[in-house]
Amino acid sequence: MIAGRLHWFPTGGKKSARAVLAAFVFDTGTLTLTEAGTKRRASLFVFRDEIPSSRKHDPGGLEVLDAPFRSLSRATDGGNQP
Repeated sequence: MIAGRLHWFPTGGKKSARAVLAAFVFDTGTLTLTEAGTKRRASLFVFRDEIPSSRKHDPGGLEVLDAPFRSLSRATDGGNQP
């Protein structure tokens, strides 16, 4: 994420003092989206299905949950990447 942050708060727990842009309330807690920067670049996209127009929001790169260990290791051993 560039500017937005997701925060999980269990039901009955302390809530965020930050400006919340979106809150998703579940039986077990609340997931909030907050803005971390001053440039107001956070955004949230919701799609019903995977459609071709949703691909323009995909930055590419490695899908860490699907990647083989060697691919993940190579991607993370190179230091900071732009």
